[in-house]
Order: sequence, then structure tokens, then C-alpha cells
Amino acid sequence: MSSVVLPNPSFAQSWRKPISICCAVIWLFAAVFTVPRGFASGWHEAVEFVGFLLLIIAAQGRIWSMVYIVGRKNRELCQSGPYSLMRNPLYFFSFIGVVGLALALQHVLLGLIAGAGFLMYYAAVIRGEERVLTAIHGESFIDYQKR
Repeated sequence: MSSVVLPNPSFAQSWRKPISICCAVIWLFAAVFTVPRGFASGWHEAVEFVGFLLLIIAAQGRIWSMVYIVGRKNRELCQSGPYSLMRNPLYFFSFIGVVGLALALQHVLLGLIAGAGFLMYYAAVIRGEERVLTAIHGESFIDYQKR
């Protein structure tokens, strides 16, 4: 078995957890200390319901994704279960959870801001991870990306 030279992790990859924790603290601070206009009235209750529904979907989706990837992440290229539908189901369901939590708090603006920030930052994380997966799995990962 030949050894694979992995590319250096990108800034986004290296700092993913600390930046995510920092953003979560800021997000929670904003959620606790700001109250959206119209809170607990009218359409905000429908927004809250949608938020809780998204949280349930996010939790179930992350569990479903982890069943297929835990213990196999870089050893083999997972292409079954949720990975047969998309390349990054854990991040997808995390995104759904971030937006769902904001909506459950009836905070649409916070959901939009957090969702946009998540998409921008995790796009860079995903690009770095895909470089690593290409180095490890070569053509089979490139074929998987095309599908």
C-alpha cells in the first residue's frame, strides 16, 4: 500500500471548530438578547412551528448521516445512504438545524444571517475537505463528485 501525501489543511478546515464555537456563542448571545418584532403573535407562531420541524429533520438527518460515516471517514469513500444523494449531508443537516433553531425562536432575521454565514464559511471548509478526499481516493472521488 502506497502512502498518500495529503494537502495541508486550509485555514477554514484548521479553524472550523474554534470558529464554529465562536459563531455559536455570538449567535446564542444574539438569540437571547434580541427579541424579534411581533414575537409570539400572528405569523411568528407558524415560523416557530417550521423551526421546530426543521430541528427534527436536522437531528434525524445528522443521525442518519453518522450511521454511514462514523469510523470510515477517510478510510473508504462512503457513497451509500445520504451520501448517495449528496456529498456533505452532515453539513447540510447542520445548516437546516442552524436555520431551524433561529426560526424556532421566531427570529427570521437571525436565521437569514446565520444561514448565509454558514453557507459562506462551510463552502471553504468543503473545498478543503474535497482536496483531501481527492488526494486519498483519486479518480473514484472525482467520479463520485460528478454523480
